[in-house]
Amino acid sequence: MTEQNDEPPSASERLEWLTSAQAAEYCQVCMKTFGRIVKRIPIPFVRPAGPNGDRRFYRSDLDAALMSRRENLPPKP
Repeated sequence: MTEQNDEPPSASERLEWLTSAQAAEYCQVCMKTFGRIVKRIPIPFVRPAGPNGDRRFYRSDLDAALMSRRENLPPKP
């Protein structure tokens, strides 16, 4: 059994940048599926300058976007 941590994420965890590949892994989906998710759900990202500017996502933005799409959540009190 895993232990749940009720503490809010630290500043460094909230501001952690993830590449598209890392974000797909974090969401436990393949890159193709992650690309579809980003097109359907407005997840903020930045694209660094340069010819190989892969999108970067904040981990907290991914969490918020995915949680907003969860089904069967208990009603808010």
